[in-house]
Parts: sequence; structure tokens; C-alpha cells
Amino acid sequence: MWRKLVEIDFPRKYGWKGSLLGDLEGRLKQEQPRLQISVFCSGQWQDRGLHDSVARSFEKCVIEAVSSACQSQTSVLEGLSCPDLQKFGTVLSAVITKSWPKHNGEAVSDMDGILKYLLTWPDVRQLFKLCGMCWRLRGAWGGRPLGLWEQNGAEKQT
Repeated sequence: MWRKLVEIDFPRKYGWKGSLLGDLEGRLKQEQPRLQISVFCSGQWQDRGLHDSVARSFEKCVIEAVSSACQSQTSVLEGLSCPDLQKFGTVLSAVITKSWPKHNGEAVSDMDGILKYLLTWPDVRQLFKLCGMCWRLRGAWGGRPLGLWEQNGAEKQT
């Protein structure tokens, strides 16, 4: 319904589209962050590409919801079902960037800080489960998962 309203070709000077998208974002933000993320990932709605302003507004709200959910120090990814890998990638990227630790306003980049973060981050278990699933999928397609030696440009010696 929102898409149909936004697509009405009123002159730009009336601000029809911007006003409707602002209302949509306001309504989305009234929902709990976890619910916003879940609905974004569900198959209840479809993204229609780069020029889908309703989808871009929804995505913007979900990234803000991820930021809010990450502040609660609980897993954002646990129990999340997302059949659309592009949407899941958006959420996963937001979870990683929004939850990354900062020191004096700068992203932590020292090995001790990164290790501590990975050992205590609530979503690390979900991330490792996802990586394991991707490795199994690659095996099912006849490929083999990359080991650390291949990521560093060297072939494994057998």
C-alpha cells in the first residue's frame, strides 16, 4: 500500500513522497527493534530494487533498530530467520559495525581488544554457526571451503 501511495505522480514541490516516507519511518520506529529486524528479514515484503524508496526507508529504520538492539548487549542474530541473503547481509553488516567496540571514539583495532570482543560478543556464536553453514553449502556445490592458508594466498600442502 505504501508503495502505491509513494508512486503517485504528484509534482515534487508538494513533498508528497517525502512526507509519506517520513510517516512510514515514524510508524516503523514505533515498533520494538527486534520486531523491525524480524519483519525486515521475513518474506512478508519484497524489495523491488535500488529505486524502491519504501524499501530504502525500511532498511534505514532497520539499521537504526540494529544499533539500538546492539546496545542491549544481547544477541541480535539468535533465532533470526532470513531467507533473503541480501537482507541478511544488510542486517549482519549492521550488527558487526554497530556492535564493534570503540575506545576514545575510535574502532578498536589492537589484537587484544579484538580477541576480547570476539570472546564476549553475544552474536559470535551465531556468526560461527553461519560460517559453518556456508562451508557445508560450498561442499554441497562441489566446492571446498577456504582454509586460512588459501585466504593468505598459499595453497595447502598435502
